[in-house]
Amino acid sequence: MDETESQADVGGWVTIDNKSGKKYQNAKLKLIAGDVNTVKNVPMLERRPRIMRKSIAHKPAPTFSEKSFSDYHLYTLSDPVSLNDNSQKQI
Repeated sequence: MDETESQADVGGWVTIDNKSGKKYQNAKLKLIAGDVNTVKNVPMLERRPRIMRKSIAHKPAPTFSEKSFSDYHLYTLSDPVSLNDNSQKQI
């Protein structure tokens, strides 16, 4: 929530599980999804104390940009990703 509690920033995680047999260095990541389910009528989450909100504000995380076409959504990550074989990463 911002200071006036009129806007909120909502985030999520993507988990990448690399079992391809290859290591990827500074890869450009794009994800594609079918028709994304949206949840309606979700109760408002408990508000965090202001001091906690400020402690979370540090270096901005990489972000995904989205493009929609037909029933699909393409998400492109703003920063390159490195991922070893047989490993997972959350972004």
